[in-house]
Amino acid sequence: MRKNKTKQKLLSGEVAIGSFISLDSPDLVEIFGIAGFDFVVLDNEHTPGNPYSVQHMLRAAELSGMDTIIRIPNGEQHTILKALDIGASGIKIPQVSDVETVKRAVHWSHYFPEGMRGFAAPRALNYGLGNSLLEESSESNEEVLLICQCETVESFSKLDEIAAVPGLDVVFIGPYDMSQSLGIPGQINHPNVLRVIRESIEIIRKHGKIGGIFCGTHEDVQERISLGYQYIAYSIDSGIIGNYLVNTVKQLKAIK
Repeated sequence: MRKNKTKQKLLSGEVAIGSFISLDSPDLVEIFGIAGFDFVVLDNEHTPGNPYSVQHMLRAAELSGMDTIIRIPNGEQHTILKALDIGASGIKIPQVSDVETVKRAVHWSHYFPEGMRGFAAPRALNYGLGNSLLEESSESNEEVLLICQCETVESFSKLDEIAAVPGLDVVFIGPYDMSQSLGIPGQINHPNVLRVIRESIEIIRKHGKIGGIFCGTHEDVQERISLGYQYIAYSIDSGIIGNYLVNTVKQLKAIK
């Protein structure tokens, strides 16, 4: 079974840098890996991706030595099982605002005795052709990275309880959704949003969990790392490519 290098870095106190992937392109994923990102988040919440198409992007990431997190649309048993069985290094559950959702996610993403993930011989367990399934499942429990997104006022109010759940690895703060929940949509540098970001990492680290956050600029990355955030999701593929193209076209058209 592939080692989860991102999880190893995080547990050793290091920072891991990744990016969101919204475009259905294994080639693009491979390029992100070759470029040196630690991980990519394959977004199945806001995109039309499905386990079959995402599986090809997982292979591309693995070939380039990169870990893969699938942001699933919900924390239901079947959704979690599909994402992990095709070989994701971890899963990210959006819009988490209660402890029970986290406990169920831990239960369905880990094999016995840590949980009750459905037992089979999927790609994630080398199709049953590696070590014994018992050994593979035990190793899977150690390698899987479970991430919950807290991105509303309600989730922030319950963050102390959420971060205390055993088996949860990363608590991810979503600034954009949080700004919307605070009534100031898109103002991610508003004092109220920044206060949530600062107070959240203190709560997260108090419980021995890893803080994760979305960053749109290099300055944001530097500032969030200084606060103690380790799991950094920088921008999104379409934004990175789109902004580069816009600037390139402007420069080209300025040539006389």
